[in-house]
Amino acid sequence: MANPLDNVKAMLVLLVMPGCEHCDEFKPRFERYVDHFQKHNAPLVDYTPGQSIRRGTIPVMVIDATSDDPNIQAFCDLHKVSGMPTLLLLTHNRAPVKIEGAVEDGRIYEVLTSAVLAAR
Repeated sequence: MANPLDNVKAMLVLLVMPGCEHCDEFKPRFERYVDHFQKHNAPLVDYTPGQSIRRGTIPVMVIDATSDDPNIQAFCDLHKVSGMPTLLLLTHNRAPVKIEGAVEDGRIYEVLTSAVLAAR
């Protein structure tokens, strides 16, 4: 499987679990921030595996961490995902930024800003 980061400098991955109260609360807040950044010309794009990615964009994926897909399980294991929701900022040549559990709005904004700066 090709690594989607091969074509981009930064990628955001939100791992959620269906029925998780924290995930149900967090996901709409996160999506509002993504929408806000997109309206202000940040290159955030919704991404689905298999889709091509244009250079200069920041793919945003929302993944069901409870999926039986072995690739998703391997991804969760690689990044030591233990709490839900988990937001990961993945960039080339830097350690991932990982936020798990309840997240304040300021921290969401900070991670999205970091993603935009990393993509430049």
